[in-house]
Amino acid sequence: MIKHVFFTIVLFTNLSIAQQNQTEQNLNSNFQLRIGDYSALLLNNFLKINKDLDAPIICTFESKPNTIDLKIFGARNTVEGARETVNEYWKTIEKTFIPYMEKKFNVNLEKKDFRVLYFDRTARKGAKLILQLFGGHFVIPEN
Repeated sequence: MIKHVFFTIVLFTNLSIAQQNQTEQNLNSNFQLRIGDYSALLLNNFLKINKDLDAPIICTFESKPNTIDLKIFGARNTVEGARETVNEYWKTIEKTFIPYMEKKFNVNLEKKDFRVLYFDRTARKGAKLILQLFGGHFVIPEN
């Protein structure tokens, strides 16, 4: 797993940064990598190597609303269970990832820069959003 993290970091560190144009892109095309994109990639790897966190995840940077989104696909189907899992992930982000980004890259991340979404992956009609943490506040979606 650590080799995977190292490879990902090396790969994205060595990408050439160029203005993305409107022509067709392929895997050899240059593109602009934003701090948010890079942060989401690193967060994805940080969380996957933590043995205490085992739900499948996807981390992305969303330019609108300008957040790093962590999507957790767990098996809990209650708000209470989802809140417990979200809190576990958030504690890891707060205690390890945010200080790392500040120390290593001089990037000051705050609660407002993250959105944590918990999906019940066992729902009959596909993954169902159960709970969201945004700006330090929990939001229960209307169903």
